[in-house]
Amino acid sequence: MNPHDREREERLQAAAEQAERRNAPAGDAAVDAYRFVQRAVRRAAMPGLPADFARNMAARIRALEESAGLERGLMFFLMGSFAVGAAIYLLPTLVATMSSLNFRVPAMPLQPTLLLGAALALAWVVDRGWMAAHSRGHAI
Repeated sequence: MNPHDREREERLQAAAEQAERRNAPAGDAAVDAYRFVQRAVRRAAMPGLPADFARNMAARIRALEESAGLERGLMFFLMGSFAVGAAIYLLPTLVATMSSLNFRVPAMPLQPTLLLGAALALAWVVDRGWMAAHSRGHAI
């Protein structure tokens, strides 16, 4: 459907809605067709929800949450691969650019660097453990 046909159909639908609101007599056949559809939709009985609808939806959401482990692992792998690929691609240019600059970065002793890495790793492990402990049994 091209844009002109779509606009024409939208105008017909709007005219049918206005004619229905005003209870106007039948007129244009295209507008009357839309009026017939609107009346049929308005008069159609809405099916009721099953009694256990909420419980079924909660179970489906829990099942989706539990199956998300594969997606999370795959996303972690893909993002890591992207970071490694970007580093391999950009590293030669970055090294050449940085070596052309005339400044010196002081070398850090090994011990503070290891302590910083250990502190970051510990914070990550604690955070993951806290999140896992506090997210169990909670419905969305």
